[in-house]
Amino acid sequence: MNFRKLRYFCTIAAEGSLSKAAEKLFVAQPALSRQLSELEEEVGTALFNRQARGVTLTAAGKSFLADAAKILEDMEEAKSRALHSAQGRLGNLDIGLIEYFSWHRSVVQPISLFRENHPGISMKLSTWETSIDIQNRLIKGELDCGFSFNRPADDKQLCGMSILSVGFLLAVPSNSPLAKRSSISMRELAHESFVWIPRDVSPAHYDRCLMMCNQAGFSPRIEQNATTESGRLSLVAAGVGCSIVTSAGIYWKPEQVSLVTLSDVDLKIELELVWHRDNPSPTLANFVAAVKASCDPTDAAMHMNATDA
Repeated sequence: MNFRKLRYFCTIAAEGSLSKAAEKLFVAQPALSRQLSELEEEVGTALFNRQARGVTLTAAGKSFLADAAKILEDMEEAKSRALHSAQGRLGNLDIGLIEYFSWHRSVVQPISLFRENHPGISMKLSTWETSIDIQNRLIKGELDCGFSFNRPADDKQLCGMSILSVGFLLAVPSNSPLAKRSSISMRELAHESFVWIPRDVSPAHYDRCLMMCNQAGFSPRIEQNATTESGRLSLVAAGVGCSIVTSAGIYWKPEQVSLVTLSDVDLKIELELVWHRDNPSPTLANFVAAVKASCDPTDAAMHMNATDA
């Protein structure tokens, strides 16, 4: 028994005539009659009553028609799902978000538009404390893509697309004399205490901030470490010290924290959409294309730097 015979059977039942069914199927009537006889032999009973003016379903034929029609319908749906999956219009997409940038419109806007335009895609969003968390899970295949910072330049497994340029500010307690300054140079911070990030959490950010201090002629006096930017801002609010943070802090800093422009720091880091080079998912390819289309490099709101403060 094959799908062709089932399709022939359903067409004969719908037309009520072998000749009309043969005409509709573009099949010679003797060939169609032979296919029907073979099907009835396989089923083990007659499916039609042959009459001079056509055919009518037997009781067995009526029962078989319902199942045959369902099988053909399921097959068409299976073919459609397979095609949509191949086209990236059906499937799953696991996306990792760096916690302190999960709110930014350069992240949420393409996700929202993709959800709207691809209703057949099930999207799972998860937030992570650090970029390393996301990159490790991409390498393990636990995520399809993620928005993260500090992708190693020599990484052979991940590739990425820049989404947003982000600058740096100095976070200080609001009751600190530094909070009254509109800007400050790094060399003026030589005697300040710092809240830092552990190097194993973000080697690139640790080294970058250390370089800022070293270029200003001093080594930072690290009072305490915190693994997340929100944690560092909390410690600054508690008066532990100052901290070099991304300009995202202007949107969600505690009341007890002031942000000051670093006059001699013009460094920026890139927020990227990152994915594994060997991920063949057409759904991922569609999402990457959608994010790329949503990125407007002339949109100043996408570029956060010290002047935003």
